[in-house]
Amino acid sequence: MRFNLTQVNILEENTKVTGLHITLIGDDNSTHTLKMDIKGLDTMNMNLRDIEKYAIKQLKHSFEHCSNG
Repeated sequence: MRFNLTQVNILEENTKVTGLHITLIGDDNSTHTLKMDIKGLDTMNMNLRDIEKYAIKQLKHSFEHCSNG
């Protein structure tokens, strides 16, 4: 499945950025949201394409390690 980044929101607590809330759309029109932990990432030098690649990698990893019961 292919994914496209559709939305990025900043998650912050007490004016400190704690992560990103990402929404991706699959090529089958499915919607996927995830919270991206940004600790240890050089976010000042990340562009939207970098964020999209990182989020897709996280999403694919999540799919590979889930089961349908």
